[in-house]
Amino acid sequence: MVIFNIQPIKVNECVFNKEYIGLSQIGGNYESGFDYEFEPSSPKTFTIIFELLYTVDNNYSETLNPISNINEFSVEIGGEAESDKILFSYNYSCEFNFKNEGFDSDVSSLREFLEDFYMHIKNYISKPGFEIIEEKERQLREYNTLEDTVLEIIENLRANGMYEF
Repeated sequence: MVIFNIQPIKVNECVFNKEYIGLSQIGGNYESGFDYEFEPSSPKTFTIIFELLYTVDNNYSETLNPISNINEFSVEIGGEAESDKILFSYNYSCEFNFKNEGFDSDVSSLREFLEDFYMHIKNYISKPGFEIIEEKERQLREYNTLEDTVLEIIENLRANGMYEF
């Protein structure tokens, strides 16, 4: 996959409420994952989004539930919870154009791009004070790898008539 016209990463949301850190010991809901949008214009346009949401003071025990639906436009990990106490929320995106080259090449170049894109959040949560978030993110990526996300993206492109290999 030839990836070109890469736009800078755009931080769409960043919320960190230090006053809720103590509540994270009681329980919480942690979700993170990739969303993506694509347009069949010429050249093909792709927007990749990473979202992370960690709420606390929920009325149930903490769960980590990997969910992957091949025919959906997103990968979401987490459980349902109703809490307006957001400990941490982060959303960033990047837009680029692409041209398909062949399955193996596309998987390789898309994985490389995704690794670079994902490094943004890894660097952000590696700062002091984010240890609990960094650990939760590490645990979730064990269940839903970047390779899984790459294959899901290609399947969604194929399902939408934007991938011919």
